[in-house]
Amino acid sequence: MERHVEVTVGNKVVLAKAPMPQNPLLREWALKDYGRRMVQAIGRTRAVWASPDNPLQIWIAGGLPLSGLAEHGLEVSEYREEHKNLNIVASQAAKEKVAVAVASLQAADKEPSYREVNHLLTERGLPEVRYSVWKEVMKASTTLNNTTHKGVDELLRALDSIVSSADFCGCDPADIAKDRLAAPDLPEIHRIAALLILESAGQRPPDS
Repeated sequence: MERHVEVTVGNKVVLAKAPMPQNPLLREWALKDYGRRMVQAIGRTRAVWASPDNPLQIWIAGGLPLSGLAEHGLEVSEYREEHKNLNIVASQAAKEKVAVAVASLQAADKEPSYREVNHLLTERGLPEVRYSVWKEVMKASTTLNNTTHKGVDELLRALDSIVSSADFCGCDPADIAKDRLAAPDLPEIHRIAALLILESAGQRPPDS
């Protein structure tokens, strides 16, 4: 297998985002097979009813060039590369973690100092955060209202749900977190909980 393979599709040169076979014949077969599957999927959306006067626009998210569509009369009008800045995602997850700790301490009438926040995180089995992260969270909001406390309680329940599921099936919480992130229509509070679990395990959040 080979990564970052350039594939010519019509008048475009597309960089494959998924590993491709090094053998040219196997590579051609893989692309045609992928294209055939995409054509079947498009047909199942009743794209066969489309006409020049009433075209159907379809977006396909994936990492392989769609070189197998042309032989079925389908044209790819645009390739678009979209990605998340994983550093921003990890930073946001760290801030959410600090917010949980700060809210918990304030709810218990304790001072949410940098030392106390990290002490609470350690008690919960989570890694400590940098001073700069704590300072940014505290600067953004020095007091948390009841609405925030409610959100924190929901986040704590979402975290406990992941850990409980991992205990039940005997697997790592990070694996449960990855499964949650792959689920469609995942509530935002559960997405944040899954990202926090992955960060605490020292794993980068997966692409989406």
